[in-house]
Amino acid sequence: MKKRIVFILFFLSVICLSGCSSNSSQIEGNSDPEPISSGEQQIQDFLDVEVDSSYDNIIAKMEKDSYPLDFEEIACIVQNNNVGKAFYLYEIPFIEQKIDGDWVRLYYNSDRLDIAQWVLCAEEGNTTEPNSTRYIVRLDDISPKVTPGEYRLVVFTAKKTLYAPFILTR
Repeated sequence: MKKRIVFILFFLSVICLSGCSSNSSQIEGNSDPEPISSGEQQIQDFLDVEVDSSYDNIIAKMEKDSYPLDFEEIACIVQNNNVGKAFYLYEIPFIEQKIDGDWVRLYYNSDRLDIAQWVLCAEEGNTTEPNSTRYIVRLDDISPKVTPGEYRLVVFTAKKTLYAPFILTR
C-alpha cells in the first residue's frame, strides 16, 4: 500500500513539473507600473494645457512594421488624436513576445527603469495639433535576447494600455 501511495505521489509530481516546462514560464518580465495617483496628475495645474478626459483617441504605432535583429533601436509614436489634448503616460514602454500563441512580458532594462514615472505629454498652449511622444527602445536592453518573431510594445496611459505590434526578422 505504501509503495502505491509513493508511486501515485511521484507520478502526480512528474505531471505537475512537466506542465511547467514551457519556455515562457522561465521568463521574468517587467511588472506593470503602479497606477497613476491623483497627486501625480497635478502638473497640468501649472501649465496652460487641457488634459483629455476620455483617452479614447490615443494610438501607439511603431515607426516600422518590421525591424531586422541587427537594428540597435526601434521606435514607437504615441499620439493623442484629440487635437490639443494632453495625456499622461508611463515614461518607458515594456515589451512582449508572442510565444506559443501567448503574449509573454520580457524584461526591458531601460536606463530609466529604476526612476521611471508617469509623465504628461503636452505642449503648453497647443490647440491645433495632436500631442505626441516618441519612445526609443534599444534591443540590447531586452532579455532574454530577442529572436525573430512577433513582438509588441506595451504603452501605459493613465486610463488604458496600448499595444504597438511589430516583427523582428533575421
